[in-house]
Amino acid sequence: MKKLIILTVGIAVLLGACSRQIDKVADSGGLPTAPDAPSNLVLTVSDGSLALSWDASAAAVDKYLIYRADSTAASFSLLDSATTTSYIDNDVQNGIRYYFKVSTVSVAGIEGPKSRSVAGIPGLFSIRIAGDDEYVNNTDVTILVEYPPNASHIMVSNDLSFSSAKWEGVTPAVTWELPDLDGSHTVYAKFKMQDGNESSIPVFDDVKLDRVALIESFVSDDGGAVLSAGDVIHFSMTTGEPGGRAAVVLPEIGEAALFDNGTAGDAVARDGIYEYDFTIPPGYEFENGAVFGTFRDAATNAAPQSAIDHLITVRNAPKPVTVHLNGAFQSRLEIAWTMSEDPDFASYRIYRSESIPVTENSDFVTKLGTSAQLTVTDTNVVPATTYYYIVIVSDQSGLKATSNTLTARTLANEAPDDVVLAYEKTSETGFKLTWTRNDDSDFESYRIYRSETQDVDNDIAKLYAIVNSQGTTTFTGDNDGDVYYYVLYVYDRYGLPSAGSNVVPSQ
Repeated sequence: MKKLIILTVGIAVLLGACSRQIDKVADSGGLPTAPDAPSNLVLTVSDGSLALSWDASAAAVDKYLIYRADSTAASFSLLDSATTTSYIDNDVQNGIRYYFKVSTVSVAGIEGPKSRSVAGIPGLFSIRIAGDDEYVNNTDVTILVEYPPNASHIMVSNDLSFSSAKWEGVTPAVTWELPDLDGSHTVYAKFKMQDGNESSIPVFDDVKLDRVALIESFVSDDGGAVLSAGDVIHFSMTTGEPGGRAAVVLPEIGEAALFDNGTAGDAVARDGIYEYDFTIPPGYEFENGAVFGTFRDAATNAAPQSAIDHLITVRNAPKPVTVHLNGAFQSRLEIAWTMSEDPDFASYRIYRSESIPVTENSDFVTKLGTSAQLTVTDTNVVPATTYYYIVIVSDQSGLKATSNTLTARTLANEAPDDVVLAYEKTSETGFKLTWTRNDDSDFESYRIYRSETQDVDNDIAKLYAIVNSQGTTTFTGDNDGDVYYYVLYVYDRYGLPSAGSNVVPSQ
């Protein structure tokens, strides 16, 4: 915060030697008289300009003429005119001394004598507290001073009265003590030139003394839930001081900056509330970790750490397993997968769908609670159909990972193998049928048909008995003394029959 100074220089009187003086003027008989020279001519200095001011003439004035000479002061030339009692010369260079005189021109057009000359060197005056920092955290500060070469002394004060201030030799850096009170302070300075003239308007700079930083509150929005990679936590730290540096410190992860610039989750820029939408990175896990906030204000004061009011747990989801097909049959599919190595493994859950994607809303196949159980046989399928499977592995905290999607197709249905049938008479009318076992995986039943003629087949009207047990290969009955012909068909669960067995008569 650089403030420019305007330096007021007293009149430098350059007296030229006069060899003659007229003591009296004869009565002009009413002719116009020349106006007096302007009095109290004052020159003020600033960066790249010189300003003149003077007292108004008592005579009726048409204008004032301004004369300027360079550093030799050997010859004054007319520079400009003014109708007011002030003039600013912007056509000057810093570091060069300029001389000025002013004369009055009356309304009658008569120019009076020139004033005594004043001289000044334009230049830059400024002070900067602590290198222009907005805040300091100590009453002892260094003031950087900028001044032209002809300045010799500086006076510094904490108020405009300069009541207890003293002149000191001017240097580029001045050590100064601020009032022992936190808040905004203004420091003033004025300068004395080598010729003894003083600046009339002080320069000044402002700074805020701040020796305490506090974290008023530090909160997060996770609610104590178990977190995992990819979850977002919103942290918010209230300090009441914008312009500082705030951060959250998480176990294993380290420090992450909080923001007060209206980005990254911060609602309002520079309101002293530092916020951040923090995304948990992959690969980190910790249980019941304390999370702290740190803050250093613009004056570099460090606030005591503040912890959120609960512990945070971050767990990684299990790694997904890879699913593959072990075997495809007409009426079953055998699914297998790689084993989960997660230390807090909970279960495998298998889902099936006839279309993709497969989700937890698809058909549930089964749940396995042992990590070493790596296969399942799905019999709730039909032949010649494509199915899609996923395996979801879950841990004890409910985190889960989904496998790849497996595509599997059952084989087309084939007729069951037929059997060989035999007839045995057990009594006058009783009999026993025996047959070879059918081992088809989709077995549904053995069905016995009989007829009074040899062309017996699996016409429903000829159905005599049904045996649903695949392991049962005998049947007993009674013929009532009549002659019948028997045949046996094997049916699968889809209603497809085998070829008929051999036909056996009842005698």
